[in-house]
Amino acid sequence: MKQSADWFAWILQFLFGLFIGHTLGTALALLVLGGDHMPAHGSFLAWGLGLTGAGLGSYFGDRLWLSLSKQVIPPDRVTQNGPSRFLSLSAGTLGSLLIVAALLRTFGVFGENS
Repeated sequence: MKQSADWFAWILQFLFGLFIGHTLGTALALLVLGGDHMPAHGSFLAWGLGLTGAGLGSYFGDRLWLSLSKQVIPPDRVTQNGPSRFLSLSAGTLGSLLIVAALLRTFGVFGENS
């Protein structure tokens, strides 16, 4: 039988991971890169963490968010198919590349260090 993805749950997990990751990324960028204003590569860091969080959230689902607590009944595995798995891994990979680009730009490896 062909496996089908639960797209509604996938989208909710993706959006929740994007929100959490971007919020943490913005706070980290403001804390580390600048006090009152955030340089341009700070947004790379914020969106990179946001997309990485979205990819992780949509790939692992409730297991990511609920695995820290002891539970009698563990959360179910996320039902994924090829396209949903590809989109989750692509978002995580793109987010990781944005984080690396922000770090390289922060240390002046490429681009203007603003």
